[in-house]
Amino acid sequence: MKANIAEIFTSIQGEGLLVGTRQLFVRFSGCNLHCSYCDTPASRQPCSLGLIHNELNSMNRVRKIHNPIFSRQLLQIIGEFTVPWISFTGGEPLLAAEFLAQVTQQTKMMGYKNLLETNGTLFAELEKCLWYIDMISIDFKLPSATGRDFWEEHLEFLFRAYSRPCYVKVVITPETRHEEVDKAVNIIASVNPAIPLFLQPVTVSPGKRATDMKTVLSYQTRALNTLHEVRVLPQIHTYLGLP
Repeated sequence: MKANIAEIFTSIQGEGLLVGTRQLFVRFSGCNLHCSYCDTPASRQPCSLGLIHNELNSMNRVRKIHNPIFSRQLLQIIGEFTVPWISFTGGEPLLAAEFLAQVTQQTKMMGYKNLLETNGTLFAELEKCLWYIDMISIDFKLPSATGRDFWEEHLEFLFRAYSRPCYVKVVITPETRHEEVDKAVNIIASVNPAIPLFLQPVTVSPGKRATDMKTVLSYQTRALNTLHEVRVLPQIHTYLGLP
């Protein structure tokens, strides 16, 4: 079994329930969506070369890997790092669901905990690896960011994901409408209102405007009428200058 890996590096988790946790990030290349706020556009398409950063923020110890790589190759690389959690991110990792199942089954046996970061649309693929995942970060995609809605996919995905510890993240941009946030909240509540929701103000970068924080707080206030736990949290790693 083979897959395309864009990069492997260690850093802290900057989002969600595990924020601040030291993790090994395994970034898959290739994505089934095209979001306006994407912070890793280079990972949208499969790449011929991937990068392994041996030390945090070290550009002097970078190795290249030729894609696609075998699951046993990835496991050998992972075994070089002593961190408690592995984040399988992208791109969209579930595009390589069978590969991911092979790898996560082995990493659990190696003593790691597995975090899956996903756009929450590929619910059939999730079932192939679900029981090897320790936590799922589900990024609900709003129509204002993608050009279409994925509400049905998100609902189907969340029904399946809820058998494992999980949380939902919604990126808030200046284009976000309160009707979209309300819809996301109602989907979460229909599965279980105790599922945590993170409202993430979009990270400002060239071409991306900042989100009005009063608006974000108003979304939080509305959501708390329905859900038990709603947090506002930006991407912490970007504020710290970390990858």
